[in-house]
Amino acid sequence: IFSAADYAAMAAVNEKNVVLVGSECKFLSPVKFHDEVNVIARVEHEEGHKRTVHVEAFVLDLKVFEGDFKTVVTKRHVLEPKLPH
Repeated sequence: IFSAADYAAMAAVNEKNVVLVGSECKFLSPVKFHDEVNVIARVEHEEGHKRTVHVEAFVLDLKVFEGDFKTVVTKRHVLEPKLPH
């Protein structure tokens, strides 16, 4: 559930180089194998390169997860080597 929520947060930011820097999450109810989980993410706050994304996950009408994901949009990919020119 966390991975799906993280993915949804990154998709909501919709930038090439977005990195998760923190989260505060609540797992509200267990999920069973074969449950269909719907995840909704929306950017709640934007300040410079920082974004806060609120994510909720549901099985039918039951909220099973809720969290706030802190992200940063970087100028280049964090794993890109820093080679001299």
